[in-house]
Amino acid sequence: MPKLHNNMSRAALLAIMLVMAVIAVHCSRHNEEIDLLSGLPPRLAELLVVEDDRALILYAREMGIEPLIDAKKHFEDLSRSLSDRDYLRYTDSLYALHRRVCIVLADEFEYDFYLHDLEFLYGFPPHERRQLLMTRAKIWATPFDKNREVGARIDSILRYHCMMEESGDRFGSGAAKMMLSSLYCALGDSEQVRKYLIDAIDIFEELGMHRLTCQSLGTLGVIYEREGKIDSMEMCFQAARDLAKRAQLSDQISRFTYFYACRYAEMGRLALANDLVHEAIELCKANKGGYYEIRFIFHAMEFYANYSCWETVERLLSRAKILERVYDDSWLSPQFRVGNVSMEARLNMARGNVEKANALFKKLEKSTRTNPQPGDDTKNLYYWARGLMENGRAEDAVDIIDRGLSRVGAYSFNKVEVQLLTLKAAAEIEQGDIESAKQAIERFDDISSRLHAPIMYDWVMRHVNGAKIAMSEGYTDEAVSSVEDGLDCIRSFVEIMDISVQGYLSIRECSELRNVMHELTEHDPELGYGAELVWRSIPLVMGTGEAGPCMSRTLSSTAKPGSGMGMYSGSGGGFFDDCREAARRAISQIHESNAVHCMYVADDDRVTRFMVSSDGIRRDVVPGIRGELHGLVIETKEHMSGEMDGRGAADAADVRGNLSKLGAYLLPDNLSAYAGPGDPRTLFITTDDFLDCIPFETFDIDAGREYVPLIECFDVAYLHHPGSGSVLYENSNPGIVIVNADFGDAVRKRYSLGHELEYVEEEGRAMAALDNSAIVLQGAGATKRQIKRRWEEASYLYFATHIVRDSEIPYLVRIPLAAPEGGVSQESCFLDFTDIRSADFSRCEVVVLSGCSSGAPSVATTSIGPSLGDAFLDGGAAVVIDTFWDVKDEEARKLMVRYVRELGTTDHAHIRSLCNARRTLLEEDPDSRRSFDWASYAIHIGRLPE
Repeated sequence: MPKLHNNMSRAALLAIMLVMAVIAVHCSRHNEEIDLLSGLPPRLAELLVVEDDRALILYAREMGIEPLIDAKKHFEDLSRSLSDRDYLRYTDSLYALHRRVCIVLADEFEYDFYLHDLEFLYGFPPHERRQLLMTRAKIWATPFDKNREVGARIDSILRYHCMMEESGDRFGSGAAKMMLSSLYCALGDSEQVRKYLIDAIDIFEELGMHRLTCQSLGTLGVIYEREGKIDSMEMCFQAARDLAKRAQLSDQISRFTYFYACRYAEMGRLALANDLVHEAIELCKANKGGYYEIRFIFHAMEFYANYSCWETVERLLSRAKILERVYDDSWLSPQFRVGNVSMEARLNMARGNVEKANALFKKLEKSTRTNPQPGDDTKNLYYWARGLMENGRAEDAVDIIDRGLSRVGAYSFNKVEVQLLTLKAAAEIEQGDIESAKQAIERFDDISSRLHAPIMYDWVMRHVNGAKIAMSEGYTDEAVSSVEDGLDCIRSFVEIMDISVQGYLSIRECSELRNVMHELTEHDPELGYGAELVWRSIPLVMGTGEAGPCMSRTLSSTAKPGSGMGMYSGSGGGFFDDCREAARRAISQIHESNAVHCMYVADDDRVTRFMVSSDGIRRDVVPGIRGELHGLVIETKEHMSGEMDGRGAADAADVRGNLSKLGAYLLPDNLSAYAGPGDPRTLFITTDDFLDCIPFETFDIDAGREYVPLIECFDVAYLHHPGSGSVLYENSNPGIVIVNADFGDAVRKRYSLGHELEYVEEEGRAMAALDNSAIVLQGAGATKRQIKRRWEEASYLYFATHIVRDSEIPYLVRIPLAAPEGGVSQESCFLDFTDIRSADFSRCEVVVLSGCSSGAPSVATTSIGPSLGDAFLDGGAAVVIDTFWDVKDEEARKLMVRYVRELGTTDHAHIRSLCNARRTLLEEDPDSRRSFDWASYAIHIGRLPE
């Protein structure tokens, strides 16, 4: 018995020792797995330690594909970064963890490739497997090696490609072809770019590499877009988007939604683009994109920054920073921080906070030196330098530009280099270093000749810089020749633009050319007046030309100018001749109308006024500092429009004081000499920039105690295109009256439109009574289709309905209409700028936009955009009546019914009828002098008759 007991004791001891050994091995492996999982989200790491695949699947369904893709990348990075000894030690644990992730990717997201690739890699001995992974990493990194020429990088990747082919690594081969395509793009070899990219797409599709297939299709689509092959672009984008939806790739679904947003923006469909920008963010969130949401918020910020909508950028930046903290442990967090800091720096620079912007850009420069994303550092240096230039810091900008130019060559990014050279020339001219400026222009000419898609701003500024150099050296003829080339260049671009708000903003961006035109003509008021008329005529040619085979019609104006770029395409004479001819034609029309014309030009430093009267033409610089005048105009407009709280006696006194100052500043000192007793003379006003916001007819012209607005002495009208001439065809067709369109709850909720306009029906009835043949479209019948099928033939258009402005893009002003039956798209429920400007209104006598702020430009941005009234006038309408600010329904009825009745019961034209209606309101209602409801409407004249 003792012996048996001893044997049993030994057996029990051995069993215990065996269990402990198994536990020790298990714990050792458990600890290894914990070491390998550090860096992953804690919840995912916990699920990978516990061998419960069901819990892992539930996690994947809840969180989406992105955390698993990150885990797979994490294990691949470990396989490369571990020492040889540690890799051999951990290889089994790595394989087990990696495989579990790949199985879930295959089962839940139909991503079989990762599992097949893992088995392929583990078919090699550990040393060869690591070498294969190292070579793959080199393929991805080589294109971004700044220290080597592009040709040398291509040679390296070709060598890696051969190694991949020899080992049978199809994924590595596809990656090599993808990178070769990007490098040949840097060399401008479009044939090789397409060849390698299409080869890569074929491989990725064959392997089931959905994300890389989508990325490559998107890149190919962008290439086709640049080449003007829009159908091919659409096919690539649609195929990629469909694949992204099937594979549940949140970043790719949103990426192609954003691509479409940019495309629609280029086509002038700004409203649809705006909606898609937000849809990209919401789709990413809905598809569990996690940290990728920050990427699409950044894209949205870039989109709004392009339109100087900095308040919207600021709101989005706050949201991005919150998400940045949420996903701080993500491998993409460094890129998120770079993007957010970049946008914060640009925001501060745009608002004049130069020192804070400088500190942020310096922080950014340090972080982007190690950033693998090509071009980020040079692009940020460009934004930094341009911001300094716009804030009058040319000396500081030169150093930043030179740093950018020293780095840009590593990528052969000719577009950024051209942009930096444009700034370089301008900055050196401002510093007086003419030789350095000339060298920058020579380098610009050399590079831009090889650039497939130049930008209008850079081409125009190249000629502006040439003109400034010539003027500094006393060569007036050469300066004039450069201006002629600049005008020819801008017209070449504008002719092939899609008609849109963006096109007008692109022209305004090039206003430095206008400044040079005035500098060359400042010795002669008639020439200066004509130069302004020549400049203001440029938008009229928008969309009138045809793009060539390599000239895609895009918002960014990336088409090369036409072959006549070196020859000014005005009337056939020179610049001075064209200015003189335009001026004399306009002066003749003003004299024949027995009118006075005041035209204003607001540049960065001052406001210039041209006055045409029976005594000739004079040119003056308006007294006062431009910035202070700007502030006075905006403050006064806010008081009059009721945007400021309170309208007490003190408030009224403040407004009166402001209006007296504005009259003294902006109106000619001899204007009263032209005021006719009893029969007011017409005073035409042509405004510019921030002066578009204020009604001149409210300016106080009496230095005494009583408030005497300008309208009591003159019929005030705003002349849009002096000297252009027009022919108004006899049009007996009925007019169209649009009243209270029934635009539905979705539109009502989006724009906070609580109710129908109660009194506008009386406006509509008054117009219909004047014209028994009028077509009245009301309620559900006021659809876009019904209006557009008739409006080009109508003798007049009267919109007595809501007009809305988008809070995020103030340039986006639309007329909401009734939704068609069956409810198509949001676009079918609105009339926007592009709809209007693209139509022909040359037979239309008058357009009345009796809605809120229909003629008001945006002041919430750094650039003033066109109004809906501008769209009708440039589309050919003879007269437009619109509003400076939001109007009360009842007050609008009082004024506009008077106008309509005045028009129908007298032989007065539109100018006199509206001015009489306002004068009558002032006489009958003493309170109206204080409330300024009478001043909300303005009359704009497109052209004067020849």
